Amino acid sequence: MGKSTIGAKKLWYDEITGRLNTQERGALLGEFDTGDLILVLYHDGSYELTDTDVLQRFEPKEILHLGKFDPKQAVNAVHFDGHKGWTMVKRFLVETTKLKERYSYLTDHPKSKLLFASMKPNPRIKYSFKVKGKPMPGELSLGDFMDVKGWKAVGNKLSDALLSSVKEVESLPGKPAAAAAEEPLLQGNLFGEPEPVVEPKPKTKEDGAKKTFKAGDTIEFD
Repeated sequence: MGKSTIGAKKLWYDEITGRLNTQERGALLGEFDTGDLILVLYHDGSYELTDTDVLQRFEPKEILHLGKFDPKQAVNAVHFDGHKGWTMVKRFLVETTKLKERYSYLTDHPKSKLLFASMKPNPRIKYSFKVKGKPMPGELSLGDFMDVKGWKAVGNKLSDALLSSVKEVESLPGKPAAAAAEEPLLQGNLFGEPEPVVEPKPKTKEDGAKKTFKAGDTIEFD
């Protein structure tokens, strides 16, 4: 049975004061009923679920996104994994339930950092990285690049280097997010070094060669 909207209230977020309000100051977040939550994404690569208490205050400079929480809506992120030195694409649903506690979705390496994040269904980005000093540009719709994984999965490899730039561009018209994704070639934990997973495959003459990873390869853990 769905929630009743009889007692629903509209909430706004004031980016100047960092507070929620019902006085129509700032950006409208929507209508909230009892039990509805707010999702906050931070620039440091963490997220937080919180309630609609108007007495709480947020630090506007730290916030990348603040909006009504939809458990079926995926977080789309591009981040740099300091352990491997790779740029990764990550799409996940928020699975935690504890309120007012920040959870990092980056790897636990001092050089790991968030490069881009969006709550849109299939955001498209324009990015660039350098190879021997030469810029290598590209464009990518994140929802077409990979499927949604668990929130602790590292994600799919986009580049074996740190991107020099990344920004959102207009999505291609009439193109929905793809549901298909490659099977994981490597599994790893956000909080430790990834471990290789050997997948059954026909033996070839190149079986003894060193394994390499291409853009789109998946890194995650059970």
